[in-house]
Amino acid sequence: MPPKAKTLVAKIAGLKAERDRIAAEERHSLGSLLPTDPKQRNEIFRLLIKLPIISDFLYGACVELQNTLRRHGLNELTMTHRVAQISAMSKEFAFLLTNFPELEKILSDDDLLISALDKKVDSFLSQRMKIKK
Repeated sequence: MPPKAKTLVAKIAGLKAERDRIAAEERHSLGSLLPTDPKQRNEIFRLLIKLPIISDFLYGACVELQNTLRRHGLNELTMTHRVAQISAMSKEFAFLLTNFPELEKILSDDDLLISALDKKVDSFLSQRMKIKK
């Protein structure tokens, strides 16, 4: 390989390494991306955390629905494909928190909240909609 080509290859490799380093830093420094005003930060944190938690709840509901449809022999419904898509997207969004070390623990600690949401939704369906479990 000619010296000029070697130099270009080395520069390209260096630029790729720098890009990867910057991407890794950005991925792990959520705090530096947010406003410095505590009130604004909290507003963003609440929503940033709320959506993945709800996505985790939605993912669980999708898995439960898929299992129930299978159990009743309804695997081939169009709805099954759509539920699988929703399930995949909600799981991906729920795991968004794992990109930020300071928020990752929430995803593993949200089981109690997800369980409470399940009970609340079941209660609503039973009482208001008259749909029994």
